[in-house]
Amino acid sequence: METLNGKIAVITGASKGIGSSIAHALAGAGAIVVLAARDAARLDAVRAAIAANGGKAVAIPTDVASEASVAALGARVEQEFGGADIL
Repeated sequence: METLNGKIAVITGASKGIGSSIAHALAGAGAIVVLAARDAARLDAVRAAIAANGGKAVAIPTDVASEASVAALGARVEQEFGGADIL
């Protein structure tokens, strides 16, 4: 995978399965990953594992079935990072 140093990647469904795997891969390539899913505890575990491997991650509990929750995710990513490079 090419270097993604400093790119902001938002991953939905990041608390398990393929979402978690994608988050680890992108973080390993240098991206700052924004982890989004409903389960805050699992998100934090993924965030901690990425950090333990030297990556950068932020966990934001999000329910993609809720328009307000998705809007809040987008607003936070915009506020903290200036937007996303990868979604």
